[in-house]
Amino acid sequence: MTVFPIHPLTLLFYSLAMAAVGALAQLVRWSRHRESAHFSLAAVTLLACLDVMGFLAGFSIGPLLILVASPVAIFLTLTVRTHRRPVALLALATLSLAGGMWTVGFSAAQRILTIGLAMGALVAILQIGRTWSARRSGPFAGWGITLCACLGGLALLLGSTPGGLWSNIPFPVAGLGLGLALVSRRHRPALWLVALANLLLGLGFLSA
Repeated sequence: MTVFPIHPLTLLFYSLAMAAVGALAQLVRWSRHRESAHFSLAAVTLLACLDVMGFLAGFSIGPLLILVASPVAIFLTLTVRTHRRPVALLALATLSLAGGMWTVGFSAAQRILTIGLAMGALVAILQIGRTWSARRSGPFAGWGITLCACLGGLALLLGSTPGGLWSNIPFPVAGLGLGLALVSRRHRPALWLVALANLLLGLGFLSA
């Protein structure tokens, strides 16, 4: 076990909180241009941050966070005009977490999320291959964010065993995020964010 002055998962929680505040500010900024990719990306970022924060908080304040995130997820799904599918999928994940945390079916919710994240990662890999020739475009960067986020989510759900596959995978995923940020000119802050989140998650597993 590695000892850190501040636990990496605590640092991850507060980093996501700051990212959520930034995403909320971007939603307000682009609220009159809901058809833009900036509004959709801010919506995805906000929901993803709230979901991971709720999961990290466990059954202390986690259910409250997810309870707040649920109507936000529904509202954003109805509000966005472009890229509605990833927002809708995140809304479904939020509602699944809410159902798991407020009922006795958390293991079922975890299985649903695992299957959804695995399918999302597979689709993202295929789309990255398809858009590689236009890797400086927004869609390529968006699928890169999706891939890193899905793999990080799978590690969060399945990485309970120290030294296991899923507890070690956040480090290469962080490297992947940085590599994608270097080859893409779009959405670099979001790619850096998912890379940082995976790095902190991996360090958190090391200190477990």
